[in-house]
Amino acid sequence: MFEAYAAACKTEQQVLTADQTLLQLPSNWDGPFVAILPDGGAAVAVAVAGFLGISALVILSNLE
Repeated sequence: MFEAYAAACKTEQQVLTADQTLLQLPSNWDGPFVAILPDGGAAVAVAVAGFLGISALVILSNLE
């Protein structure tokens, strides 16, 4: 991706330094953060979704 940017800049006679087209991680970076839904949160989400779904079915089945 940055090679194309550097090539486009070169055709326009724009001078780029090496750090402008190089990706580097900060020295204090400790890796990607993985956000995982805890079991309790998943249970609550499933219960709420089930309640809303069943409620919608009951409301729709009682329309006349």
